[in-house]
Amino acid sequence: MWLEESIAVEYSKGAREVVEAVKSVREADEGIWLDRAMVAIADLFPSSAMAFALHRSEVWARERRQQVRTNKAPTVRSGFFLEDWISGAEAAAGAEGTSIVRESHLAKAVAEWAQPLMALGITADGLIARTAEREQAPPLVAGAKRSRIVGAARFEILEGAIAGRDLAELLALDERTGTVERKRSIFNLDPGALADHEQAAVALVNGSAETPVFLIFGQEDDHTVVGQVDHKLIPMKPETIRKCQGRFNDRLQSCLPPVLMKWQEMLSDGKRVWIACMLGRARGSAVRTTTGSYPYRSGESTHLATPELITAWQREPVDRDPESAPVVEDVVVVGSNRTESAVAERRSEDGIDQRQALAALSESIDSFLKSPPDIPTSIRGHTVSDWEPVFGPILEHFGGAIEHVVAAGLRCDGTTLERLARGLRTAFRLSEQRSGLTWIVEAPRLVTRLIGDRLLVDAYCTERWTRISRIGQPAFDSVIGRVPWVLAPEYRHPETLGNKADLAHELSLREIEGHSSLLLQQGVTGANIASAYAAMSLGLALGTVAREDASSGHKGQVAWAFLRGVWSELEHWEDEPDLVNAFAALGGERPEEFRAALQPRLAAIVGAYHSTGYFVDIPTQAEKSIERIARQTTA
Repeated sequence: MWLEESIAVEYSKGAREVVEAVKSVREADEGIWLDRAMVAIADLFPSSAMAFALHRSEVWARERRQQVRTNKAPTVRSGFFLEDWISGAEAAAGAEGTSIVRESHLAKAVAEWAQPLMALGITADGLIARTAEREQAPPLVAGAKRSRIVGAARFEILEGAIAGRDLAELLALDERTGTVERKRSIFNLDPGALADHEQAAVALVNGSAETPVFLIFGQEDDHTVVGQVDHKLIPMKPETIRKCQGRFNDRLQSCLPPVLMKWQEMLSDGKRVWIACMLGRARGSAVRTTTGSYPYRSGESTHLATPELITAWQREPVDRDPESAPVVEDVVVVGSNRTESAVAERRSEDGIDQRQALAALSESIDSFLKSPPDIPTSIRGHTVSDWEPVFGPILEHFGGAIEHVVAAGLRCDGTTLERLARGLRTAFRLSEQRSGLTWIVEAPRLVTRLIGDRLLVDAYCTERWTRISRIGQPAFDSVIGRVPWVLAPEYRHPETLGNKADLAHELSLREIEGHSSLLLQQGVTGANIASAYAAMSLGLALGTVAREDASSGHKGQVAWAFLRGVWSELEHWEDEPDLVNAFAALGGERPEEFRAALQPRLAAIVGAYHSTGYFVDIPTQAEKSIERIARQTTA
């Protein structure tokens, strides 16, 4: 077996995940069908470089990928044996003079079957090129890494480093110290400005190990304070500033490893300045931007680190802290017990990350309810903007906790994701009775709703269908009975938005679109995100109707489904049986029963819309897709 014969060879974490995915589709004779192998690898999107390549249209068009997924028994098939593929990958690594097998080497090995790949619609050369581009990793050093401080411990270090710091001194600090940089404006709604802010922040972090660094927005290089203006010195609206702050934080969380950041603000001559406070990289590590570069500050200049410098950073001595969580190894030695050890460490870190995120959310809820913001007791108007005075202060308070939980949810999977979802359900439950303004008391439900929707839409956009049921399944004792928490009317009609489902949809979609920089970088457009949100809303509405059909209780109103842009997604449902299965699981039905009832249930939802005075026109193509889905009998 290859695990016994390749003792001297090392596999990167990504390569090992790809191998494990392919092993999971082996036949009884140990052969592997090429089509099933490619689908299994594609399902690792977006964490795997090969999966990312397989989701590029120039490598494997979406339509062809869907055809391969749905065609369970093609008339012509090609296959291979695991040993042959592994040997080819190790030979590719050896030809490059390295003993570390990466995903690009696995791509080169599978490209030996270029003709069968072409029959599936996959371009072998494109697969190799896009995989190599996606990896863009520096040489890693074999051997066990030392423990370093991670997670909440680094947050504590950052808090301690900036506590009591005189912000006015920062405005006068010289950029030649390498710990501060100034930007005229925080405006980053165009990709170029956001990329510039990201590079400046990462350069500061990489250039000052374990030292607090600061990116100042609203001050010119000559120290002139301009305040909250755009690049043309035009004053910015508060909602635009908050959106830009969210985009900046999202981009930093997409770096590898994520960059810890805390916002501070101050007034100078009556003008407000925002300061992004960050902690320099941990010793023994280097931070990579979302584009794959390693910038660093030297004096007041920014440079790109060479592979030699990156390796030197990674070899830096690290003081061992026995109480801090061990870091997951990037490289595992095939044929040794380090493989199991690395997996166990990764799961342990995911679990700790999930617990820390939920703890931060709980602390944020407690502090919010103990000292709630001043919000109005009534609102005139029916738009999201009209309700900004209510939810704006709430999101400002919970912003850091929301990002922490979402980041943890995007990283974890399996039972760890289920535990995270149960923690959200518990916060949503509002188990402790409190008195006060309902909009304040119910605010945690709005916050957990926004977190849940962001995780669900990410699962939809990245085609990780099982995550949908894992996130939504935890049970909640609703007014309609015990149902998955995302199907509860309390989830759809948050009190803090006046029980208005349409406002909740608009706010949730706005927050998702404003914090989806990683999806946008991966080619998912804003229109795709909006359609995914609509599809999720329809799926949850269908699951709700399924629960109601199984109950003898009162049938509720389902006009809350968000149908804007949903019809184009139904053809996607037809090609992805596992997606429909996820909604069926939330609805508590077997997949074939759920499919068979799609037509009358969709008609009930559309009828509910008509009864409220809105007209919904279902395109003919969408109706045909629903008909075909209803006839599907296999999962």
